[in-house]
Amino acid sequence: MALTSELMAAGIAALPARMLGSDPVTVFAAAGTTQATATPLTSDFANVTTVGSSAGVRLPAAIGQGLVVIINNGANVLSIYPATGEKINGLAANAAITAAPGKCVMLFGDGNQWGANISA
Repeated sequence: MALTSELMAAGIAALPARMLGSDPVTVFAAAGTTQATATPLTSDFANVTTVGSSAGVRLPAAIGQGLVVIINNGANVLSIYPATGEKINGLAANAAITAAPGKCVMLFGDGNQWGANISA
């Protein structure tokens, strides 16, 4: 799959390039125990290698997003929060989902909500 930056360099506008392309895998450390204090994700592919007790990450706004992949390579359960006012899998607005250590979460943004699939 082409990187978003490569598609934009080829003349594709930013929004379609973001939906069709991907970002390189980026390493993150989860921080914070609430939606407001969780580490904001800035990449489509997040390798979360440090996960403290009850720590989490926060997704960007769902609108205009393609696939986002989060891998929990930390030692604790990872909380994954939507952007403020958004939902994941039809849960209450702002509610987190969790991913156990070693699990992979694939999410797709649609409007103001995310659909998520957590690996077995």
